[in-house]
Amino acid sequence: MDILFAQIQADLHSNGTLRQSNALLQAFQQSATDRDISVIAKFVVKEIVTLPVPAFCKKLALDLIRSTRLTADSGTSSALEFKMGTTIATSPI
Repeated sequence: MDILFAQIQADLHSNGTLRQSNALLQAFQQSATDRDISVIAKFVVKEIVTLPVPAFCKKLALDLIRSTRLTADSGTSSALEFKMGTTIATSPI
């Protein structure tokens, strides 16, 4: 499992839109099987949400974050509030 998460993180860190979108879809797949992907979600906040990436990847990233159970203790709330404002938790997509 750690190898898969490491590969997903490496793909998210790449500059390729296709690799990033595939990694986000793999993370969704892991989430759908009820695996804890909080490590990936935190990485998504740091690599995708706060950095300039194509809109498609950013949309997938926000959907992935919404599907996880990140808490204020996870250290990602300040980055999300800074980048997206307070609408991330309340706006339906």
